[in-house]
Amino acid sequence: MALSMQRLVSAVIPAYGCPEGTKMHILNLGTLSVDEGWLLMGANGGSASNPNPVNKRRDLMLIAGLIYHPDMGLTLFECGSTEDVQKQWSSEATELFPRTCYNENHHLPQAISNAGYDIKDIKAVIMGHLHLDHAGGLEHFRDTGVPVYVHEEEFKHACWAAGTNSDGGLYLADYLALDGTINWQTFNDSQLDLCTGITLYHCPGHTPGLYYRSWVDSGKFIRRLQKAFSAKLIFGHDTATAEELINNQKYYE
Repeated sequence: MALSMQRLVSAVIPAYGCPEGTKMHILNLGTLSVDEGWLLMGANGGSASNPNPVNKRRDLMLIAGLIYHPDMGLTLFECGSTEDVQKQWSSEATELFPRTCYNENHHLPQAISNAGYDIKDIKAVIMGHLHLDHAGGLEHFRDTGVPVYVHEEEFKHACWAAGTNSDGGLYLADYLALDGTINWQTFNDSQLDLCTGITLYHCPGHTPGLYYRSWVDSGKFIRRLQKAFSAKLIFGHDTATAEELINNQKYYE
């Protein structure tokens, strides 16, 4: 009888299991307020009886993951927005996606400190994608030599979008430094094993190119990974799930 995927992972592919001592902290890097129409198809749409409904808004947490790995050291998954959105973002961006909750504890260096570490301890940064609300915090890693891992397709698209002011202005040249001050490390495979227990998967759809079919396929793939590893899935900006995990315990092993 074939082994279940969970047994296969633990018995045959030990590289997919984190070594003892691995810890993950979930960081809250502030909150954006967004019209639901930007997030859900048909949201806030009118009807014959109610052609102009009151537009609902959603609070979106800027989430980062801080992982201590016994072999790799301290790794950061994404880094939130810049500290000064009024200076870096366009007036249109701050109007459409205002940052409504941001105090000292939401600053990336302080959030890392609250977890018991120093931002200078970071050995690597992993970027899922490079939108301004996920990658603005790269400002803290200029001239540090810390490797920043991102898929090649995302990096190319981000540079094109920032250079041509395309894709809604969601990519900014400010943090997409091409002068050597950020240690970009790109990969073009569908899967990259950084170290034992940390694997990066290419899941296009939200970016680059916003292909609907790719988004659907990536969603199915992530669900399969979730089932295979009995994982807790945190959707992007999912305030409720992130708050629950943060409040339940300080870190996860």
